[in-house]
Amino acid sequence: YALRNVFSHRERGKYVADVKEIALTEIDKIIKNIRTPQTVLQKFGKWVYTTKKDQPIKNVIKKMEEEIYTHVPVYSVEGKFSGVFAYSTLFSWLANQLNKSDDMEIVFSKTHMGDISEKYLFSPSVNFDWVEESKSIYEIVPIFEDKVNADKRLDCLFITKNGSTEEKITGIITSWDLPTIKN
Repeated sequence: YALRNVFSHRERGKYVADVKEIALTEIDKIIKNIRTPQTVLQKFGKWVYTTKKDQPIKNVIKKMEEEIYTHVPVYSVEGKFSGVFAYSTLFSWLANQLNKSDDMEIVFSKTHMGDISEKYLFSPSVNFDWVEESKSIYEIVPIFEDKVNADKRLDCLFITKNGSTEEKITGIITSWDLPTIKN
């Protein structure tokens, strides 16, 4: 606002502001991002830890703890998407087991990912969706906002070539990634 006044009310022929090279560089970056925004694959493409139903549950939990993974896509041995194992999935299962037992003892009779009921792998407490690799990063924030407006929380978006569960996951976007879209 102050610069506008200086430009409007200045003496003609005198320099009132000096535009620095860094400002021009930043403006060029903004223009480039508007004209050709990054795709979700360019910004968030990465290897994503997945597991198969024949894997031991304890190994998956250990890996989640070690690497701080919150959502692990689960596939059948044949490679068909079977759901998402998340911290909330484990918590829901434990709570259910405690509700079944009067002595507060939980027995882990289930040893492999395939032993976990699909009601936990497709739990209403774990909200995820799929997005195609070519989608602009600026189209991601509204997807998360739409879920919030519908009183849901979107935990993550899995990136695949065409946004299909039948394809290999090539990246993941969580709500923690949203601030990086603005940059």
